[in-house]
Amino acid sequence: MDLFWLIIFAISIFLISSLGRVKASKKQLSRNNRINWVHRSKKSESTKQNIIEGESHEVSEDGKK
Repeated sequence: MDLFWLIIFAISIFLISSLGRVKASKKQLSRNNRINWVHRSKKSESTKQNIIEGESHEVSEDGKK
């Protein structure tokens, strides 16, 4: 029974490693409406977009303005 699981494990590792080398086609890579994953991962630029202009008030711990 252990030999069976060893064979299943070896086949699955082989399949995962061979599928890991699959790459997108030129048509998929050169399209105009691709998601910009590099831009989405930058926190500094995303925080700049979330700033809303307005008035601010200091809040104390006892709830008075």
